[in-house]
Amino acid sequence: MAFTVEPLRRVIKKAGGKRISDDAAKTLALVLEQKLVKLLREAEKIAKHSNRPTILKRDVKLARKVLER
Repeated sequence: MAFTVEPLRRVIKKAGGKRISDDAAKTLALVLEQKLVKLLREAEKIAKHSNRPTILKRDVKLARKVLER
C-alpha cells in the first residue's frame, strides 16, 4: 500500500471530515492507489505516443480527461 493511514487522516480533516476508522482509511488508501496506477499508466501511454520517456504535467492532465470520459 503506497498511502499510509496518518497522511490520509490529515487529508480527510482538510476536506472537512472529522473521524475515519482504520479499516475505512485502509480501504481509501487501496482505492486511491488503484486510481493513481490507472492514471499513471494512461499518462505513460500519452508520453510514449509523444516519443518522450518522461511523463509531464500535461500528460497527467490529459490522462485525467481521458479517464473521466
